[in-house]
Amino acid sequence: FAVLLPQLTASAGENWDHTSGVSYSLGNRSTGALYALSEPSTSNTTGQTWSLNLSENLFSWADWMNFKAADRQVAQAQATYEAAQQGLILTTAQAYFGVLAAVDTLHAQQSSLKA
Repeated sequence: FAVLLPQLTASAGENWDHTSGVSYSLGNRSTGALYALSEPSTSNTTGQTWSLNLSENLFSWADWMNFKAADRQVAQAQATYEAAQQGLILTTAQAYFGVLAAVDTLHAQQSSLKA
């Protein structure tokens, strides 16, 4: 039955990035310098991602047929169980009445021996 229900997936993630560096340049036209060195720079970036996806097939014939087949298997198992239960009740009742008949026969024979 679960295959016919919507599917829900969730994911989460976290990332961290550290960047540091110095830039060099040769021949800066605006300042007329032949060589330029920038100040060291660092950058730290963190991020988190979360996602939740819900999807459902509109209709899947194969999934529907599998569900129906499973439903029939459950019905067959239930019928087998109930038949076994009825058989046990019948066997128990037959044994009980067999014992009662044997007790009656025993009492009848004991009475005939006394007479």
